Amino acid sequence: MKMLSLYFGTDKVTFTVTSANTNANPNSRTYTSFTDAALDVVEARILQGIHTRSADLNGRQVGKSVARWVFKHALRPLKKHGHSHDHDEDED
Repeated sequence: MKMLSLYFGTDKVTFTVTSANTNANPNSRTYTSFTDAALDVVEARILQGIHTRSADLNGRQVGKSVARWVFKHALRPLKKHGHSHDHDEDED
């Protein structure tokens, strides 16, 4: 979720997710931030017995660090009309 907040420039984005699982109750959830959604995933994994709280919270911290590094060092602008946004039109 950190990568999404870096991409959008804010953690405060409202979005709704819908489960394909017929046993899901409720079937849809609306979040007002990426952090809220990530914490909900942590809670779900704990309640389902998949992970311990400390494992998920530690994993989130590692994931945030990786997202920051990738966002800073590895992402490149999308090309538009065959040209990269960070190059002049005359460059090859």
